[in-house]
Amino acid sequence: MVGRDREMTLALREIESARSGDGSVIFVSGEPGIGKSRLASEIEKAAVEGGFRAARGGCFQNEAAIPFRPWRPVLKELCSLAAGRSLAVSLIREPPAIAMTPFDQVRLFDEVADLVFSIGESAPVLMTLEDLHWADHGTHALLRHLGRRLSQERLLIVCTYREGEASGAPVLGSTRAELLERSVAREVRLTGLSLPETAELVEALVPGTLARWLPSATQRLWRATDGNPFFVGELVRSLSSDRALGNERISDPLAGGTPPTIRHVLHERLQRLPPGTRRVLEVLAVLGRECPSALAEALTEATPGELRELLRPAVRAEFIEERPSGAYRFVHALVSQEILQEAAPERLAALHLRMADMLEADPGLADGPAVAGFLHVARAAPLAGERRLFEKARAALDELVMLGAVDDAVAVLESLVATVKEHRLDESVTARIVAEVLSAIAHGIEYERTRALCRFALPVLEQEGEERLAALVKLALAFTYQSSGRRELMDFAEAVRLIDEAVPALESHGDLYMVGFGNGMRANALFQLGHCEKALELMQAAARSPLETTRMGSLALSGFYLMHLGRLDQGRRALEDGWAGTNDFIGRATAYFFHHVTLLWRLRAPNDSLITISGELRGGPGRPPNPDPRLLVSRLCAHREMGLLPTEAELDLMRFTPEVGDEGREAVQTVRFRNGEWPPVLSFYRELYQRTKLCGAPQVVPMVGTVFAGLARTAGEFDEAEAVIAEAMDVTTPLDLVNAHAEFGMLKAETGRDVELREHVSACRHAMTPEDWLGLGARVDLLEAISELWLGNEESAMRLFQSATSRMAALQYPWDVAEAHHQYGLALARTGQRTEAEAHFVESGRILERVYAGKSFFERLARARSLFGDSPPDSQTNVRLSSFGAVLSAREAEVLALVAEGRSNREIAGVLVLSEATVATHVRHILEKTGAANRTEAAALAFRHGFANHQT
Repeated sequence: MVGRDREMTLALREIESARSGDGSVIFVSGEPGIGKSRLASEIEKAAVEGGFRAARGGCFQNEAAIPFRPWRPVLKELCSLAAGRSLAVSLIREPPAIAMTPFDQVRLFDEVADLVFSIGESAPVLMTLEDLHWADHGTHALLRHLGRRLSQERLLIVCTYREGEASGAPVLGSTRAELLERSVAREVRLTGLSLPETAELVEALVPGTLARWLPSATQRLWRATDGNPFFVGELVRSLSSDRALGNERISDPLAGGTPPTIRHVLHERLQRLPPGTRRVLEVLAVLGRECPSALAEALTEATPGELRELLRPAVRAEFIEERPSGAYRFVHALVSQEILQEAAPERLAALHLRMADMLEADPGLADGPAVAGFLHVARAAPLAGERRLFEKARAALDELVMLGAVDDAVAVLESLVATVKEHRLDESVTARIVAEVLSAIAHGIEYERTRALCRFALPVLEQEGEERLAALVKLALAFTYQSSGRRELMDFAEAVRLIDEAVPALESHGDLYMVGFGNGMRANALFQLGHCEKALELMQAAARSPLETTRMGSLALSGFYLMHLGRLDQGRRALEDGWAGTNDFIGRATAYFFHHVTLLWRLRAPNDSLITISGELRGGPGRPPNPDPRLLVSRLCAHREMGLLPTEAELDLMRFTPEVGDEGREAVQTVRFRNGEWPPVLSFYRELYQRTKLCGAPQVVPMVGTVFAGLARTAGEFDEAEAVIAEAMDVTTPLDLVNAHAEFGMLKAETGRDVELREHVSACRHAMTPEDWLGLGARVDLLEAISELWLGNEESAMRLFQSATSRMAALQYPWDVAEAHHQYGLALARTGQRTEAEAHFVESGRILERVYAGKSFFERLARARSLFGDSPPDSQTNVRLSSFGAVLSAREAEVLALVAEGRSNREIAGVLVLSEATVATHVRHILEKTGAANRTEAAALAFRHGFANHQT
């Protein structure tokens, strides 16, 4: 290998970092033939020489939909090093007995991570994943999962991909972006060799060549190949075979002709092979870049000796190599691609069909046999026949759904549709398959691709008179309009139109299950459009359904809408009826989900309510313990007839089931607000938020993110709150968007950024429907009141404070009412109305004492009151105090007071229950806002303005 010194230096540095427990991912990119695989091999060689354990896997163009394709050989190798740790491989190699949910995949990923990291304790590990541009979605999800835990592990992952094909693989871009943002990934982009490096490579390939060439010959070779190492090698080998290099009369082997292309050179070299060798290479190319010798022998019907003799010319020409395992491997994917492009289509179809026959006889010949069988049959169409194509498609889809690989199931559907159109096969059968599969997996797939499949299937089914299946496709299409999480893809009005067309058709066919699903989606769409009362009426009617799961789920949704509208007692009764009225797990889980969110976020439950509810999941008085939690969650995943956002519920449920044991019960015990136990709460929700993102449900991320950001803000972790809420706003529904802007606005208010606060207030006013979204309307009133006060519009501010406080009181959300009174009191105090301010402070404390037993908010409340206490400074100081208090947030004022006491950041973090990083950020903001040059000067300002004289 020549010309890669800089890249190897970076790799050696990462190898040493991984050895010391600071793992990372190296992304190696470049055009085909640029040397990605060679560099990865050199990195692996250096790591192994340094004591690493190495494992390698790759993706093949012909097997792009096979789940976890590159991980299979990697995990097989690693599991051979760890006795008793084979579950990770068995779950991937064989479909489970029941369908995997998103949480099942997370659990699988956790086990893989534990396996890899446990091996790393005895020796560092290097994993190489080649050609990620052809990888399935599960491969990328597992890579991202490992990447999140790399920073303290002895693991190095090297990934290669073609730069030009990355744009066609958006999941690859998402993986790279996330790992780079986490600072656990490094990028190495390979470019062509320089002229001197090209000359060095030529001399290494064919010694003595440069002595026979004029300098211009090497320069022409370099220009013709752009320094691409594989191209240089192929061209030099081609010229060497022509004996041109030994002919001294030929001074310039490339003079006077059109510059060759890599395809032309490969074609010319392949044509020189014996016909029998070329036919065997066609067999190997059909099987992928690497083929076990036993499989090649079976397909060619040759003995081991005959096969080796046939392939000898290809090995000598350096097209393939024989691996130590006995497999044959093409030296580069370009070689196999060229062979496939040159082969006769009839010949390739026959080979694919024969491979499909072999897989039927022996599924163990390939990973993911059902998917592999479909891919081979699809490439053999129409030779394979329509019936066999459709049977293989169904089997492949079943395998993928059982593995939870719904995005790859969509890829199989797309391949089926493309094959049917190309060969003009029966579109009606294809449309039926699309309808049946999408109705089962619509919740977790890429919405634009799903929409395209729906638009293909819908007119075909309507033309065929398939009323029920057409209705199912309409529901799947409606789901893409309201659940994608991406604003540019959402159209709730269109979703309502489609559901209105689908539900009557499903009712006429007696499909109450899907009717419930459609009505749940319609209620959600109406709710997002601001029609909360209409959504409530629909769910109250659905609660009379004869289907128990629909009835209980509708009760839970009704309870949620009632609580959103401020009818807390009615909402609680509906939720409790849904909870207590059935032994059906889905109904109970739905009620639990809304209990959890409402108690935690809107009511800030101070007691053991969450623990009581979650404990019910393990059984209860008169109720048997729940059966196998995997089965329960799978049912929850499969039903989804309410149109809910279930991933969040699944994650919580799995934490609280018997299977998680003491760890799960311990997690439940920490989810409480008694005594201001913020760190356990934030830790719990931090993990919940990360796992929600990992499950790939964009419609759930904003909801969980907004809750987490609000908790982090209340706990004073402003930096984390800002990062999370900014991320949640990228993909969000209309209601979530308004809520996110409101949460972001409160964050800006607490950190003193009034200009940015105004922007969020305007965004909320523009997006919301105040007459129905009452809680948000009151919250935005509060935001605008704070903003108006900072702008000096005291009259307008006081009017808005009064409106926000009265509207919050009508809604009965204790936390929000207390927050409104608290902010109103601060505003009154800053304008000199001390008596009125004191009344609001007292009312805020009274409300919180009734529902909230924590200390953090009371400490903040006491500090706010103490700023305007019984010993006011002189009038001149009071003016400065009012101005100064308007600049600093409440938390910054607390930090400044402790700075004035001479406390370090660590001590302040301990007192306020914050992280040191958050305290450092507050100190930086204080210095910026006050203009103080250092902590000492800031402390002096604090004493001058009275901040250090009022400690609670």
